[in-house]
Amino acid sequence: MYILEDKYIQHVSPEVFEEYLSSVTNCRSLLEQLEHSLTFYSDAKIKNTKEIYKDKIKQYLSEIKSSDGFSVFLILFNYQFINSQNEVVIPEVIELIPVVNPTNIAKCPWDAVIMQIYQNDIEKRFAKDPLTTPNPQRISDIDDYKNVLMLDPEIAAIIRTFTNQQKNPRTREMYDLFGYYCFLKELNKDFDYRIIKKGGQGFPANEEEIKSIQNEIIMYFKEYYEKIESQIDGALYEPPLVVNDWNRMIGEVTLFHNELINFKNNHLKDLINYDKDEIDRLLLEIKNFLIKSENLDWKIYPKVSDINGIDGGSGLIKKIISKGGMKKIGGMYNLKVKDWLVENALKEELQFQQPKSESGIEDLDFPF
Repeated sequence: MYILEDKYIQHVSPEVFEEYLSSVTNCRSLLEQLEHSLTFYSDAKIKNTKEIYKDKIKQYLSEIKSSDGFSVFLILFNYQFINSQNEVVIPEVIELIPVVNPTNIAKCPWDAVIMQIYQNDIEKRFAKDPLTTPNPQRISDIDDYKNVLMLDPEIAAIIRTFTNQQKNPRTREMYDLFGYYCFLKELNKDFDYRIIKKGGQGFPANEEEIKSIQNEIIMYFKEYYEKIESQIDGALYEPPLVVNDWNRMIGEVTLFHNELINFKNNHLKDLINYDKDEIDRLLLEIKNFLIKSENLDWKIYPKVSDINGIDGGSGLIKKIISKGGMKKIGGMYNLKVKDWLVENALKEELQFQQPKSESGIEDLDFPF
């Protein structure tokens, strides 16, 4: 899942915990250096200067991504990135920054999800007008609480999986269907059930058919739930066996999160421009690689099997994967090929339209 040596971070020794904490702090320092380098990179007019800061930016991005602190941050803020093989992967920093959300709150995965019911007078105040913003007064007095409800963190993780937009869309639809069914049942309301006959015509369902549909909703939801549950690693949500001050860690990753949000608001454009320059360099590198390779046409984006056995091919594939993968870069390369072909055509046309010699003497083919 993550690059951490200790998969179950709640059980790490105090020494490793301190290393993780220091790594998060170092991520904050690297982010600050990244900001400065991006500013200098954007302002640089001299090519050599730009190259110097390009290398620094690349280094800082790589160090943040490969650090234990970055992985701990992703876990505690539950930022998950899924690749085409449906695997959770470490994102590039440039993939994370656009999606950092100021409303997200860090929490330990093994902590119960806590919900509450306030005292009657407070609940009535909130319920008085549910469509407008209530009195902004924060609930801070412990006596204002009537009940606390604690949800098992593993069950909460299953529910989050149901609503994850990166998963099978039918999974979210099944969650919504079951949720609506439960809401309507509690409110003594119901769907307008229809039976679709051959040809697409819909007819009102009778009582027996309605009962069958309701049973199917419950059956399918349970089937989805059990399959998701079987793929959840319950050990990730077990309480710690070792005492560490996780509140300190929450505080440090929250500072890093706030700084990422500030970076997003002030430097995202510079980072995108840097990444665009990097993509352009990669596309040109692919073109030059294909030109130098025998039996490959630079105008046709290659398959992995086409270049894997060629000297330098495996390194090029790694660069392509680091920038989004073969499919994503392939789409960009095909568009760039069209630009290159237009540029070549324009160059040929300009050469064909070369002006005559100013001396007034025609260019002649002499026999000597």
